[in-house]
Amino acid sequence: AEDALRTRERQYRDVLDSMTEGFALFAPDFTILDVNAETLRLDRRTREELVGRNHWEAFPGSEDSPQGEMFKRVMRDRVPEAMEHSYSWPDGKTLWVDTRAYPTTHGNIAIQWRDITDRKQAEAALRESEARLRIALDAGQMGVWDWDAASDVTRWDEAQRNMYGVGPDFAPGTSAFMDFVHP
Repeated sequence: AEDALRTRERQYRDVLDSMTEGFALFAPDFTILDVNAETLRLDRRTREELVGRNHWEAFPGSEDSPQGEMFKRVMRDRVPEAMEHSYSWPDGKTLWVDTRAYPTTHGNIAIQWRDITDRKQAEAALRESEARLRIALDAGQMGVWDWDAASDVTRWDEAQRNMYGVGPDFAPGTSAFMDFVHP
């Protein structure tokens, strides 16, 4: 029985430590019961520095943060939640993190998180690029249209509609658009 228990513990540890997401298990009083290797790598602390400590003490200032409020709601309401947020470690490292909290059947909550910094930076760069394009198009008073070949739907911006003298409800397909093109 002890060998079987040790085997199951090794399997459990192997699963947790093979995850590319951070993982933690909190008791109802927010004591950290377990963490995985990715958590230790991201946090730059040892298992002994985290396991057995209250989460609020291990991560000062987190109790009243949006993330801390989410953890408390999940513990209280027993309903999973997720959020994307910026997180700064004491050493100044800041990452965008997708955090998910799940109630367990034994009254604990399981937390998973992953670094989404690259995605958030790409989204911000795309928004900035689209804003610059919109400024250029507006300044040049250029009409813009977009045709979706699969659905045969053509979308026109306001400048394009104004050039052709049609109202905002005008939504041409390709054949209707071709009516506006000189043969």
